[in-house]
Amino acid sequence: MIQCSKVGDTVNRKCPKCSAELILDSENNKLRCEYCRSVFDLNETKKEIYTCSCGAEIISSNELKKCIYCNSKDLTHKSFKSKYNIDYIIPFEKTKKDAMNAFKKLCKDKWFMPKSFNINKKAQEIKGVYIPVMLCDYDTTGVLETECDDISTWKSNEYKYTKTDKYKAIRGGNVSFEKVLVNMSNGFQDEILEIIEPYNFKDLKIFDKDNYNNYLIEKNNKNKEDSIKEANEKTKNCFKKEMIKDIKGFNKIKEVDSSINLYNLNFSFVLLPIWFLNIKYKNKTYTFAMNGQTGKINDNTPIDKKRIIFLWISTFLIVFALLLLLNLFKVIL
Repeated sequence: MIQCSKVGDTVNRKCPKCSAELILDSENNKLRCEYCRSVFDLNETKKEIYTCSCGAEIISSNELKKCIYCNSKDLTHKSFKSKYNIDYIIPFEKTKKDAMNAFKKLCKDKWFMPKSFNINKKAQEIKGVYIPVMLCDYDTTGVLETECDDISTWKSNEYKYTKTDKYKAIRGGNVSFEKVLVNMSNGFQDEILEIIEPYNFKDLKIFDKDNYNNYLIEKNNKNKEDSIKEANEKTKNCFKKEMIKDIKGFNKIKEVDSSINLYNLNFSFVLLPIWFLNIKYKNKTYTFAMNGQTGKINDNTPIDKKRIIFLWISTFLIVFALLLLLNLFKVIL
C-alpha cells in the first residue's frame, strides 16, 4: 500500500530492473527510478506469486527470474490476490551485507573450494525469504512404560563375562509445551531449519503485509490438518524424552508402551526470516542458509574432490621423497 502523497517521496518499493529505490510521482500516478530512468504504473508493483515445478510458491513485489530452491528459470507467475494465512512474523535483524560477509568468510575458510567458484558473485545472489511455520502450544498428560537394561562386564582368568539385568520403569506426569514448530515450507528442508534454529519467539510481531515488501515470502499452502498431526507426533516425542530424563542408572532404555493425551491446543502461523542461497555444482545442490534473526548459519558449500586427491597425492610423494633421501643419507654415512 502506498501511503505517500508528495511528489518525489520515496516509497517502500524496489525497482524490478535495478533494485534502486522508486520515487512516487503522484500527479501522474507513476513510480519512477532515478537510477535507470524506468517508469512504472502503481499497479505494476503489486505482489505476484511465482510457481515452480519443484513445488515452491514464492510471493514477491519484484521480478523473480529463477527459483530460489532449484534455480530453474521456468517459472509461472500471476497476481497474488488471495489472503495471507499468517498471524505473526519475526522481522529480519541481520542485513544482506551480514549474510554476504558470513557466506564469504565460510567460503574463504574452506581449503578445498573449487577454484572456478566465484564467491563474490554468488554472495550477490543471496535472497531474504520468509518461510511459513506453524507454532503449537499443548498441555499433555500421559504414561510411558520402558524396559531398561543394566549391563555389567568383568574378566575372570582368560574369559570375559557380560551380565544383563532387565527392569521395567514407568514414568508419568503432566507437561506443558510451547512453540512446537512445524515447517510448512514446500522447498526449505527441515534438516536445515533445525541447524539454524533456535529463534527468539519473544520478538514475534503481528503480521502486516505492507511492511515486508522488500523480501520474498513463501506461500503457506500445506494442509493445516496434516501439520497439526505432525505437531502432535513431535509433542508426544518431546513428552517421552521428558519422561526418559527421569530414568537414570541404566545402559539401555527401550520404549514398551505409552499413553499420551494432548489438550488445550493453541496454534498460530508465523513467518521466519532466512537469508538463503542454493548452489548447484556438478549436479549437486549445496545450501547456504542464515538465520535472519540470530545469524546462525548452515555450513554447506561445494568441495572440489580433485583438490583433495591432489593434496593427498602431493603429501604422499613429499613424505616418500623425504624417506628416500633419509635412507640415502644413512647409506652414504
